[in-house]
Amino acid sequence: MSEERPLEDELLELIGHRFRRNLIHIADLANLELTSNPAERSDSTVSMARIKAEALQALSVVEAVLSLAQQDPTLVPCEPFDLAALVRQLTPELQRQAVDAGATLIIDAPVSSLRVLGSVEHLQKIIPLLLEFVLWQGKPDTLRLQIAPDATTISLSLQSDSPVATSNATSSESMPLANLLSLWAYTRTVSVCNVRLHYAPVVETGWRLTLVLQRVIA
Repeated sequence: MSEERPLEDELLELIGHRFRRNLIHIADLANLELTSNPAERSDSTVSMARIKAEALQALSVVEAVLSLAQQDPTLVPCEPFDLAALVRQLTPELQRQAVDAGATLIIDAPVSSLRVLGSVEHLQKIIPLLLEFVLWQGKPDTLRLQIAPDATTISLSLQSDSPVATSNATSSESMPLANLLSLWAYTRTVSVCNVRLHYAPVVETGWRLTLVLQRVIA
């Protein structure tokens, strides 16, 4: 079984790949058109030259943004909140997401209060995005969202019954880039209060995303 790694690293690689791939393809197509008719100076070739220049300039911007993204993230407020209550609040939205994607979502959350440290505002937004990420990556039939407490931490796991489909991760049908960027942005701030977010394969039959939060003992 492979070692767990931060989801932030995976998202950074995925975003960088998709940006670079699209921009490089645009520049290559424009360059192909220019070199196939080098003697012509029609409006078409002038436009292709401009497209190539813009694509290369955008590519340099992407490289700069990805470099800046690796700097320390801005911290968000660290506050106690009830994780079980938050999951119950999000359940209707999460169930709709799963049904719309043709999947079944099983939620295993205790009815008792489970207080943790973190940003409830960020968790409200990141949990649906994590579910969308899982649904798009592997097209699973069944997912399980489970809360598991221990003495000092509480884990919120989202497990899929389908292995990650790498080819799907960069296809035109994959998670919208705007949502992928939003998810990545939230992973940059989720480390407040020592919250950890990672993923790991599950015996080659699926994979699991896990948020580990510090437990608040009353």
